[in-house]
Amino acid sequence: MSEKISHEPFFCFINKLKEEERKTGNRHLLDFHFYNTTNIALSISKAISDIDNRENGIKSKLIKSFLDIKYKKELSLNEKTKRFEQLVQLISELSVLQCVCNIDWPAGSTFEYEPKAPNGKRPEFKVETDNTIYLFEVKAPSLIDHKTKRTNNTFQMPYRHHSEIFENFKELYGGVTLPKDNPIKDFLLSAQDKFSSFSKEKEVISILVVVWDSHMYEATAPLVNQFNGLLTENNWFGIEKIKDVDGVIVVNKMDYIINDLMSQHVTGIPGNIEIKQGDMPNVFAANVRGKKVPEFIISAFNSFDASHIKPEDWIGADYAPLDMVMWIQMPQIKKVSSEEFSNKIQIPYKQKLMVTTALTPLYLE
Repeated sequence: MSEKISHEPFFCFINKLKEEERKTGNRHLLDFHFYNTTNIALSISKAISDIDNRENGIKSKLIKSFLDIKYKKELSLNEKTKRFEQLVQLISELSVLQCVCNIDWPAGSTFEYEPKAPNGKRPEFKVETDNTIYLFEVKAPSLIDHKTKRTNNTFQMPYRHHSEIFENFKELYGGVTLPKDNPIKDFLLSAQDKFSSFSKEKEVISILVVVWDSHMYEATAPLVNQFNGLLTENNWFGIEKIKDVDGVIVVNKMDYIINDLMSQHVTGIPGNIEIKQGDMPNVFAANVRGKKVPEFIISAFNSFDASHIKPEDWIGADYAPLDMVMWIQMPQIKKVSSEEFSNKIQIPYKQKLMVTTALTPLYLE
């Protein structure tokens, strides 16, 4: 791929932001960053340039998508939060598309942003080589409300257990943070709908990429836990319903994006949103009914196979598909003896528990 990096997206942003402010008096969630040339502004510009190098003309669509997320000071707090999350999701999409475009694809490969399927649905990106069509769909959940619940409750369930387990924990400890498996299930079904009707004249490899924060177990546990994992034969809503999703890559980038958006430091160094080797790794999870995703794609996303995660590994606390998480810094935890705990709570299969503070997660077997 060409190493050409254009600064045109940066100046396009500046001009559009100034034009918007002059016409309407409205500011934009990104104007501080672009006016002050911060890390996130340069990262966004570089990502758009990398993508535009693959499909000329895409930058105007991407810039418009950003500028459509407007800021008005009279908005309610809920609406401001919603627009901030939309911005995070859009940058997440940009990060994934940049990674796809920076892969060393075979000569003659073609690239298409939001290709239209025969059923009218549009996944994020398509790459077509001589023999294969690669489809990518990108999703990023809204996690702000979930983060609050996660740190205000004593216990967290990374995936759905038997109902009696939930009731036991609720009885003993009160609030329990429920898993995010419903959004992941919805992401899978949406991707299936977008992937299913593409032509099968060539082999089609279809990949869902989900951008998450550093609590990666919240995504890996619903996907691959052996009790009812969404990509396993024990899928709780039916594995056949997602037969055209060949695999899921979970990207550990949301915290980087949010931190950069909230930072006022002017570093002038782009790259925090870029998916690259040497960063904290990402995770690939194969669909048990899917086709094999090529290793070069898994590697390009700096990811490793979810089936290889072991709790004793150095990354285990954030990545392993845990059964239960305990937040020990929470106040007013109801005291329960260890004997009562072991008699009352039966976790299926692995019986792994993570006890965590805000900074240092630990394992209990």
